Amino acid sequence: MKKFRIVNCAEVVGSKNWTFLQDELSDVDAEWTFHRCEPANWLERTVRKPQISRFRACLRAALDARFANSVIVSHLPRATWWTEYFNQTLGGRKPHIAFSFNFTDVPTDRQKVMMMRSFRTIDRFVVYSTVEKHLYSEYFDIDPARIDVLLWAMDTPKIGPHSPLVEGEYVCAVGGEGRDYPTLFAAIRQLPEIQLVVVARPSNLSGLKIPPNVKVFTNLPSQSFWNVVKFSKFSVIPLRNEQTNCGHISLVGSMLFGKPLIATNSRGIDDYVEVGKNGLVMKAGDSEALADAIQRLWNDSGLFRRMAELSLQFSHDRHRPHNWVDYLRRYLADKMP
Repeated sequence: MKKFRIVNCAEVVGSKNWTFLQDELSDVDAEWTFHRCEPANWLERTVRKPQISRFRACLRAALDARFANSVIVSHLPRATWWTEYFNQTLGGRKPHIAFSFNFTDVPTDRQKVMMMRSFRTIDRFVVYSTVEKHLYSEYFDIDPARIDVLLWAMDTPKIGPHSPLVEGEYVCAVGGEGRDYPTLFAAIRQLPEIQLVVVARPSNLSGLKIPPNVKVFTNLPSQSFWNVVKFSKFSVIPLRNEQTNCGHISLVGSMLFGKPLIATNSRGIDDYVEVGKNGLVMKAGDSEALADAIQRLWNDSGLFRRMAELSLQFSHDRHRPHNWVDYLRRYLADKMP
């Protein structure tokens, strides 16, 4: 029997086979367990408020961690909140690292107060941008020394099929969190000669009139989602405002395919987009500036090639999973007997 346990509790994982960094840390003498907050049965799928599936997963994770030598690794803030609540309540509290500590919208009022009670005893928080460290430290009264910045990391996404889902040259915009598709559609209407392919959630597009030069997909499986990115000319990430801390997966996945980036000038992407090197940015809600940026990158082949090369280079230098592996290995080494 292993003498050490690494207990994971995740809000959303996307795949039943998800095992975080277990394979990369196979040399660590530890047992890994996984708990997922997605609904797992009829009752949990039927009763959505309160989300009893989250309570079930977080309670089981906290119980699982009562093993003599354990650490908890939670993924996304609500899983962190409730796992730490039960970790505190059950007694014999175990070390807890909050990975993927990222909010589309920060909580307010009673929910904020309840989260702060749980967050007081979290050992480490991992965020994906420098601005989030400052924002969450101030908003939740967390000592900034307990918050670590790790840039989003991933392997080059798998695609399927291996031929383009969309024929011809096009620009893509993919993702659903914190997006501003109305501004993007207003921009692309000014550029009827450029085809835009969007992969989003139905809610992102509700009430919007789709321009004739836009092709839309919703709820695509992962490999089809990334097929659209791989065969695009470049990626556009329109965000709601300058405070939006979203889009990191779309940014890094695009860079891994060597795609230049056009994005809203949000503080949350400062660590990812170097203006004039791997991308262009514009003011939130400015459809004219966005149209100008799209047209410029579409027509300027020299600029396009330079940015494509740097996107690929940056992705390999800064966004490979070994950065996460090294971080977690150091954390575990400090906690293991």
